[in-house]
Amino acid sequence: MTPIMARLAVDAKPLAKSRAELVTWHAKLEAAADLVNEADARGLKPTVWLPEAWGYFKRAHHLNYRNIGTPGYEGPCGDQLQDNIPIYDTVRRRYAGFSNVLEQLFYGNDAPKYQRNLDRGLVSTAMPWTGTKEEWLYVCLCHRITGSGASFEADHGWRNSLITDMSLLKTVPKMAEFWRMVSPKTPCFTSIGNQIPPFQKQTDPRFKNSGCEYLATVAPKLVKQTVSFLKKAGKPLPIQQVVHEVLKIHTELGQRRFVFVLTAWVMDIAEYCPHWVDPNSDVFHGSNAQRCIRVLFEGVKGQTGFDAATRLFADATETWPMDVEDVECDSVRWLTNYVPKKGFDHIHKHKLYNSASLRFTNGP
Repeated sequence: MTPIMARLAVDAKPLAKSRAELVTWHAKLEAAADLVNEADARGLKPTVWLPEAWGYFKRAHHLNYRNIGTPGYEGPCGDQLQDNIPIYDTVRRRYAGFSNVLEQLFYGNDAPKYQRNLDRGLVSTAMPWTGTKEEWLYVCLCHRITGSGASFEADHGWRNSLITDMSLLKTVPKMAEFWRMVSPKTPCFTSIGNQIPPFQKQTDPRFKNSGCEYLATVAPKLVKQTVSFLKKAGKPLPIQQVVHEVLKIHTELGQRRFVFVLTAWVMDIAEYCPHWVDPNSDVFHGSNAQRCIRVLFEGVKGQTGFDAATRLFADATETWPMDVEDVECDSVRWLTNYVPKKGFDHIHKHKLYNSASLRFTNGP
């Protein structure tokens, strides 16, 4: 046993839920030995929670590939929360619930999660996307600005979403006009798990609200200028660099810095237009991802530390940093035994627990 593993074994003892669970945790430590030792070699300081996170990832990996019908991935993963709460079943960002609408629109009925979502009654049929890259990035931006359909409940990824209807209009001018036609009684945003941006005060009363006015008047300009910037670069640019440029363009358009949703949008560009944005580049981290990293590693400071921790997992799992950032957000919720308040009454009536062997006390 290496020195770092020996230290973690000592640290874990007082946190174990029982003697039997301590034995189980030691098995998890052995399973995560390569990751723990690599983290130590890279100058990171792993905590007792790193083996738990590694186990979470392995189970989420099983569920992720089961959900897209990959042969050899059948049945449950063995963790009560992960087997019953859909937000814990993903290791690739594109398969996360908040990307359901985009995947369906881009790939049509060939979308990898089509059958899974159809079984849950959460899919609308469509042909694969045939519009231009600029038109597609407008669709992605509208999806993120309106809240990504997030709910963390049974309809996660589709809540209040009008993006499918809008996308049928194809061209940016026509899609932009769609937002002027939205009925005052029709919900089109969701703020659960996502931040509705602080839009400027509404100036045109023809729109339902300031958000719809933004989507019709500002978003097309942001897309056009961003595409121009990416084309001029002539090569895939790092996500962080593009986020900085997008925020710069956005403020020059007279808007506040929508850091959360515009960062997500740049990741979408990396996902669907890797010739413009490098999908394997470092990312910025949301608050839950930052919290997760601080739980898994001691003394992580600043963006450099977040990048190093995320890159460790990306290398170990052959995924991208933007995939890992999403898993980080979910795994720390899993540690706290989070269950959405609505849509899972059967879970609340018969309390289910995660399979962590140690008592988690909310951490950093």
